[in-house]
Amino acid sequence: MVSAMVNSIGLVFDIIGAMLIYFNSPISEGGSFLYSSDETARRIKKATKKNNLVKLGAGILLVGFIIQIISNWV
Repeated sequence: MVSAMVNSIGLVFDIIGAMLIYFNSPISEGGSFLYSSDETARRIKKATKKNNLVKLGAGILLVGFIIQIISNWV
């Protein structure tokens, strides 16, 4: 029973991590655009925040997998 609960906790971590990665992955835009320096700074700030959330999601996903592996021995 404990093993199933630990495995479920790991699965929840995996789902949260995967959602963070999915919703914060960069969108492919075709073409080229010229932006003002203010717009460029805003876009860089937004991209940095999204990149940090993707890294967080990958870390949470890794923790979820580790928890699921541990559940095999609990």
